[in-house]
Amino acid sequence: MPDDEVRSGQVRDYLGYMMNGLDSAISSLKMQAYLKDAVDNFKRQNRQLKLSIMEVIEDYETSLDELFQRPDIIGALPLDMEDKVIQLAAESRKKADKHFSTGLVIEEQLNSVLAMFEDNQPNEQTDAEENLNSDDAVTLF
Repeated sequence: MPDDEVRSGQVRDYLGYMMNGLDSAISSLKMQAYLKDAVDNFKRQNRQLKLSIMEVIEDYETSLDELFQRPDIIGALPLDMEDKVIQLAAESRKKADKHFSTGLVIEEQLNSVLAMFEDNQPNEQTDAEENLNSDDAVTLF
């Protein structure tokens, strides 16, 4: 530290500015990492949920096919009931597809939030640098 009290005070101020900037940058990076982890976890869980739902629907459709192949069932149900059961299976698949697309929209929105956060990262550093005017940098060094 310089012996001059004024100069020593200036150096402390500049160190304070730098520490505030570093603290802000570290907090921002931690938040960015947290958001990225949250998005990745959501994607992973969403994919697993989709696979599970598709498996249930496919099992249901397979069971229906097997049921309608059985000799004791053929002709036992009126045709309109068979059509109704098949229609329910088709509607279930359509609803699942709709929910899947909603999950994709949510993933896109989370990625957009993360991208906006990443885009703002350099600007935060620029803002911290703007707190120091050109004379400050010369005085410090």
